[in-house]
Amino acid sequence: MDVSNVKPIGKTEAVDPVKPVKSKAQRRRDSGLRKDKVTLSEQARLLETARRSVKAMEEIDEQKVAEIRARIESGAYRIDSDHLAAKILQESFAHRFEK
Repeated sequence: MDVSNVKPIGKTEAVDPVKPVKSKAQRRRDSGLRKDKVTLSEQARLLETARRSVKAMEEIDEQKVAEIRARIESGAYRIDSDHLAAKILQESFAHRFEK
């Protein structure tokens, strides 16, 4: 191996000190940008309320469902429309006053 052609390195130059990296939040504040903001429509809020209500409901009583299904299929299941209408109105008004 021939090393006769090697030139001297010479003197070294000073290196700039490393500057700390700013976080994304700090860069956002420095540039005047604000955080993203999400606004949900009324329909989206209603859907979320419905989703939470369904999630909070009790488990389905499979035995009761089977009993009602059998009564419907046999023709023995009768619905009292006056009672049903009263319950719908009662729950409708109850939800309005809960807010």
